[in-house]
Amino acid sequence: MEWNRYKLLVATLLLASTGWAQVNRYVVFFKDKNGTPFSVDAPTEFLSIRAIERRVEQGISVLPEDLPVNENYVEGVEALGAKTFFKTKWMNGVLVQCDASLIAEIQDLPYVERVEFVAPNERLTGGRRRTEMKTKELKTASSTQAQLQMIGLDEMHASGNKGEDIIIAIFDGGFQGVNTGAPFQHIFNENRIDLEVSKDFVTNSGDVFQFDEHGTEVFSVIAAYQDGFFTGGSYEANYQLYVTEDVVGEYRIEEYNWLFAAERADSAGVEVVNSSLGYYDFDQSSMDYPKTAMDGNTTVVTKAAQMLADRGVIVVCSAGNEGGISWQIITAPADARDVLAVGNVNSAGVRAGSSSTGPASDGRIKPDVAALGVNTSVIKPNGALGTASGTSLAAPLITSLAAGVWQRYPELSN
Repeated sequence: MEWNRYKLLVATLLLASTGWAQVNRYVVFFKDKNGTPFSVDAPTEFLSIRAIERRVEQGISVLPEDLPVNENYVEGVEALGAKTFFKTKWMNGVLVQCDASLIAEIQDLPYVERVEFVAPNERLTGGRRRTEMKTKELKTASSTQAQLQMIGLDEMHASGNKGEDIIIAIFDGGFQGVNTGAPFQHIFNENRIDLEVSKDFVTNSGDVFQFDEHGTEVFSVIAAYQDGFFTGGSYEANYQLYVTEDVVGEYRIEEYNWLFAAERADSAGVEVVNSSLGYYDFDQSSMDYPKTAMDGNTTVVTKAAQMLADRGVIVVCSAGNEGGISWQIITAPADARDVLAVGNVNSAGVRAGSSSTGPASDGRIKPDVAALGVNTSVIKPNGALGTASGTSLAAPLITSLAAGVWQRYPELSN
């Protein structure tokens, strides 16, 4: 019996023995894309014009990796009784939710390369009920002056660059209250969030304005604006919002959610991605990564981030908040070669003790840059002003800077 298949069957048996439901989530990988009706010579069939223009402007070719998966392969998996969800072009597979008893049959399909267990239990069924938030308006002097001034965002704004016409995507755990908070209403009034593209990959619910306040706070650092009260770093940009982080549990599926979001954002023409997320340990210890895996080539999410950067997108990631614990170093995907990994400093420019250190395990310098991540001003889901700390808040400041620089110098490559 093939070793990978053996390990997969053992894993499903162990899950059953612990009392978890037999319906789990897996990624099915295919051996090839034979028979696909798509061609790299006709990219408009599967990429937006803006995504193609980004590649052309930077001399990047459309690759076979960009071709959609073979739908006949997906239908073959479905025919066995598995429910299929999101597909990955770059890694040639599909996310399924099914009973563990189907896995051996799926593995035996002639076009299936392997099956990977990524999370227990059913989750892709529409999600939890959203908590309604009440907007609270506060009248204060602008609270964002320090974080803008530290990296020159105030001067960027004064020069007329606030992210206009740049598409920024945010990958996070939810954006609760963004659709109701007053500091975000300018975005909706000007129709600058692409609600057709934005996606909840955690529960497949279609509603990104739920789950968690972390994404709200991260997004606010970039996009919120209320005159005399709060100024985001690139508050005139266009946005795509993606829920990839499951706040209920920590499993490898979140890395694949990140991959699905990256492919969708790329196809929809994004220019800059902010990811204030990091991975190395999970609720199931067999999924954990060793420190040596922070080498830019090993973890699923790091490979996905590099693939996104290879397609001309600026990818900005938080370095991690492990500096004060035994792990200490950066988390994935901050280790990716062409990702901007962002550290956290205080108002004096001194590294916060919690900010993950480097280098990457192969010796490359990481983090790459830093910004204010101690008591960074944010907007809460109810629209009120607050503060938060961590590399998660430093990253969106650098994302804002990258968007403004690219707006000012569109001839540059990512």
